[in-house]
Amino acid sequence: MKILIIGAGVVGSNLAEELSEEGHDIVIIDHDAEKIKNLAGSLDVLAITGSAARPSVLKSAGVGSMEMIIAVTNVDEVNIIVCMIAHQLGVKKCIARVRNEEYAVTPVVDLKKIAHLDRIINPEQIVAQSLEEILETPGATHVAKFANGQILLRGFDVPEDSSIVGKTLAELKEISDMEAFLIVGIARNGTMIIPTGSDEIRVGDNIFVLVSRDTLSMFLPLIKKRIWGVHRVMIYGADLIGLNLAGKLVGKVKEVVVIEENEEKAKAAAAQVPKAIVLKGRGTDLDLLKDANIAETDFFLALSSDNENNLVASIMAKKYGAKRTAVLTQDPDYVAVLESMEMDVVVNPLLITVSAILEYIRRGDVRHVVKLEDSEAEVIELVAQTHSKIVGKQLKDIKFPAGALVGTIIKGKTPVIPRGDTIIKPNEKVILFALPEAIKKIEKLFAVKR
Repeated sequence: MKILIIGAGVVGSNLAEELSEEGHDIVIIDHDAEKIKNLAGSLDVLAITGSAARPSVLKSAGVGSMEMIIAVTNVDEVNIIVCMIAHQLGVKKCIARVRNEEYAVTPVVDLKKIAHLDRIINPEQIVAQSLEEILETPGATHVAKFANGQILLRGFDVPEDSSIVGKTLAELKEISDMEAFLIVGIARNGTMIIPTGSDEIRVGDNIFVLVSRDTLSMFLPLIKKRIWGVHRVMIYGADLIGLNLAGKLVGKVKEVVVIEENEEKAKAAAAQVPKAIVLKGRGTDLDLLKDANIAETDFFLALSSDNENNLVASIMAKKYGAKRTAVLTQDPDYVAVLESMEMDVVVNPLLITVSAILEYIRRGDVRHVVKLEDSEAEVIELVAQTHSKIVGKQLKDIKFPAGALVGTIIKGKTPVIPRGDTIIKPNEKVILFALPEAIKKIEKLFAVKR
């Protein structure tokens, strides 16, 4: 596919790298000559310096021959204008990152229609939603929803007192209702494993589980014998993510405290979320944390725009009594480092943005894509089409790639954990777990035969 990416920041450059490695024909535009020079020297892409909001620059990039535009600059208006111009020049599909809440919450204009957008990506809104779901699932480190919320993906760190420690997946099947859940991935020592029946769960593993919404409460006691509820939340940072999350949590938990060092942002937070307690100061100020009663905080979330301050604040919060912490980093290179430091939850908006965009690029009828950690593993929801290779055969007879596992099949309205003799029928939703090397082969299995 010929794809034009607008913006060579963290999101744009990572998309360019991933999509070019997958064999797509990528052109990328940015006004920053240094960024373009670095990309041109490191990736197999055509990198162009200039303002993509100018039709002449878009034409020089061959916009008329592009199958898709992905506009991910830091300026919403540029992303919107680019898509409007691209539509006039013949581009059929356009995705834009738009962060302004006015376009997302009770919008007064239909931006999709006006700007001819196939999808609007708002990373901050998606991150806040994910964090809300993490708080609602005791012990969770990762969350995602599939099949319209019917199937949940949950990640958990396995503690020492967990009843599944030392058990193989085969043994778990004997002592529990494995028809209700399936462990599809184990992150261990920096490596993602697709487990078999003989694989044993160890202390410190980060496991990924597909479970139906109705049976999640049955699975949680297997992870931890004592489940802590969340009654008091402290958020450091009143930027878009912090404010969005605070607004979601007020009324759902007993107390929400927001810490913001910028006076104007603190005032805006107090006005926007009046039921929250807003304190002006730094999340790394120990006296402030103690005065704010950090010792009685169930969840501390460092969501400021400063990566280093978020890390320090989270470490201090944990040391002085917060039961769990979440740390946000804008730099994808920090994710593995922070997870190795045993941060309870690490959030990177890049992974969320890339996942949302990949849904429109994958072959087959892809409904949802979630990328996991720095392993590049993906959980993918697809719809089996009548003439695809995956349909009408028992799973054991399909040449399935080694780095992939079918986790759940939605048959009618019923989620089914598949077995070797399970047959996928047309229009059934399939949720699978795949390592990077298996993704292309999975796409071919689900693509319609021509």
